[in-house]
Amino acid sequence: SQSNSVLTIADAEFSPGVLTFASSLFSVAENVTNAVITVIRTNGFTGVVSVNYGVSNLTAKAGIDFTSVAGTLIFTNAGSVQTFSVPIIDNLTQEGNRLFEVRLFNPTNATMGLTNATVRIVDNEAPAGGIDATFVAGTGANGNVFALDLSLFGSVFVGGDFTSFNGFGRTNVARLGASGALDTTYTADLITRAGTNATVRALGVYTNGTNIGKIIIGGAFDTVGGLARTNLARLNPDGTVDRSFNPGRGPDNAVYSVIVQTDGKVLIGGFFTLVDNTNRSFIARLNVDGTLDQTFNPGLGADTNVYAVAVQPDGSVLLAGAFRSVQTSNRAGVARLLPDGTLDLGFDPGLGADKDVYALAIQADGMILVGGAFTNFA
Repeated sequence: SQSNSVLTIADAEFSPGVLTFASSLFSVAENVTNAVITVIRTNGFTGVVSVNYGVSNLTAKAGIDFTSVAGTLIFTNAGSVQTFSVPIIDNLTQEGNRLFEVRLFNPTNATMGLTNATVRIVDNEAPAGGIDATFVAGTGANGNVFALDLSLFGSVFVGGDFTSFNGFGRTNVARLGASGALDTTYTADLITRAGTNATVRALGVYTNGTNIGKIIIGGAFDTVGGLARTNLARLNPDGTVDRSFNPGRGPDNAVYSVIVQTDGKVLIGGFFTLVDNTNRSFIARLNVDGTLDQTFNPGLGADTNVYAVAVQPDGSVLLAGAFRSVQTSNRAGVARLLPDGTLDLGFDPGLGADKDVYALAIQADGMILVGGAFTNFA
């Protein structure tokens, strides 16, 4: 006779989960209203769970540097992120950075991860332009660093052309804690799991949605962690390759700029003329899953390299680079596209930059900063 057996696969997410601080260190400027502390729920999202929170003095004192708070965080079914705020007091005294502690305790229906974290109040009376002595990156990278980006939780992503960071094997990408120390929990062996086989030139961090904590890396590589990923890939929060993001054949040449939009789509600029074998001259947009976004069509695009990309609040896309024209219109080094990829004829920088533009930034008032190799503009 023959008997049959049944194998049951337990879903790791079908459980109440683990409650933990998103980081062991949060930093906040003294002149902001509140320190926003993030608590996350991992390894399960089923059912309603809760946890109490409170604060304690360290070098910062309640009533002088911050206002003491206490309360309860409630995570509803499938909820994964909650925050609480600690009011910060700007005391107008130059006294250096101070620290206080935040705590999680008395969980209901959940287990606990990181229950204590430190909050650093950065003294805004410190001399302007001084080096932040509390950020210590040690010996740093053993090669060039080309890209930096900040996570929602205060950690710093680093990309470049290096094989170690602070003496630990890290191939072209690493993550630092808010204090500057290498985050050794971020894929302990990047050389074999998520390192690239060539330079990383651009980073983009997801700060909302289901991909929060993941990053996009762009550069001149063709493998990441042993997987074929041509010049573009997405990494999970632990640094491993996210296989759900697949750009196919990817860009046919180097990527120099990456912007993750609030809707999860990804803008890229660089040296490429094809993306997944489709014409895209130096600028393109990808969907959340990595496929080419056909609704963003820049037509003939720029006439040569795009070094920087930025997105304005209305969805318009700013480009900077070595180009002299975009979609056959004169645009020397700087241009703007409408959200669908067509050239914005209402944005005209005149003669533009007389040499390459390498960087873009949008101020809070909407004004645009550009930097590069030029000595004349317009």
